[in-house]
Amino acid sequence: PELRESFARTGTAHLLAISGLHVGSVFGALLVGGRWVGRRLAPRVSIAWAWSGGGDRAALLVAAFGAAAYVVVAGGPVSGQRALVMALAGVAASLLDRPASGWNALAAAALVVAWLEPAALRSLGLQLSVVSVAGLLLVAPGPSGGPRALRLLLGSLAAAAAGTVATAPICAWAFGRVALAGLWVNPVAIPLLGAATVPPLLAGAALGALHPALGSPLVSLASWPARWGLALVEAAARPDRSPVLLWQPSGAGVLVCYGLAVGALALGAWRRG
Repeated sequence: PELRESFARTGTAHLLAISGLHVGSVFGALLVGGRWVGRRLAPRVSIAWAWSGGGDRAALLVAAFGAAAYVVVAGGPVSGQRALVMALAGVAASLLDRPASGWNALAAAALVVAWLEPAALRSLGLQLSVVSVAGLLLVAPGPSGGPRALRLLLGSLAAAAAGTVATAPICAWAFGRVALAGLWVNPVAIPLLGAATVPPLLAGAALGALHPALGSPLVSLASWPARWGLALVEAAARPDRSPVLLWQPSGAGVLVCYGLAVGALALGAWRRG
């Protein structure tokens, strides 16, 4: 309970759930690994297959299959289903040589999850998942000028702010508080407890199923960023370091908040157009 409270106070409780972060980590790791293997196999296969991008297409299919397997093994949580459908939409667009759209993928994911499991519409996990991704899409692709390190830093801060602000009304309605510390904890905790931990941990678990000695090095490797991320969350969870906004709107109040936000965005787009 104390550890869960630390995650809640720092706005990082989403890291404890099977979310788009984990599905994306699995998909990204398999995609990078598949492309690396494909490019080294290219000289050994037909020139036409290599020239047509067959290795990259095969890597996309492997990543999609791996992400789907991960969601199934994890029990198919609605947030994982949403992330999987978005990933599959991106894969389909790439294979068909069509431009990918994050908004179209998000809409498709929400429709597919609602069709497969109508009760999920009342799920807090699906609501937070869809709204947080919408917030991230609003700030994508992030800053375009300046040094790469600065752009990554500003992009991480913008993503954390977008996710916190976008989900604030729902969090306030469900929990009666909004963790402001997520604005500065998430940019560091997400890479440590996500991309740096999940892929080696899952790879170690898979190899460990064959023999413990095969998987233990990767599990040990995953433990390092996990320890650092956990230490960060626990240190930031001290009351003097994790301010909390106490607020509990009604359901109607939440709808009003999002209605005003959508109206403001529509008005801004109309003026720009």
